[in-house]
Amino acid sequence: MRIRSGVDDEALVAISRIKPLQILNVPNSSFSDAALPSLKELPDLVQLRFGSSNVTDAGMRTIAELPAIKRLHLIDVPISDDGLRELGKIEQLESLYIDGGNFSDAAVDELFRARPRLHVHLNQQHHDRDPAKHEHPK
Repeated sequence: MRIRSGVDDEALVAISRIKPLQILNVPNSSFSDAALPSLKELPDLVQLRFGSSNVTDAGMRTIAELPAIKRLHLIDVPISDDGLRELGKIEQLESLYIDGGNFSDAAVDELFRARPRLHVHLNQQHHDRDPAKHEHPK
């Protein structure tokens, strides 16, 4: 499901009632950490792409509890080292894209120690340590 804008807390909770949902793409949203627990009701959600400046490191703890999440893309979500550390706990995570964020190089190093096979893009670029690094078509 792709919804381009207007997803606030109430809308995210409503979306979470679509039980078979596997992919959720809501790049221009305003929901907060308070609505994220509703996503735990989506047992098959494997891909989540969102942008919301109202989600914090606390929200990353909730995302780390999503049962099936494999691909995550954060757009201008103001996470710090603590939030990145929480994402490193997601054992099944295969791909992590982060555009924006306020974390240190040390936190990224810690992420790769925790998940050495994780495909990582930071600000539209493969990270140097990305094991799946490849050229993108121009």
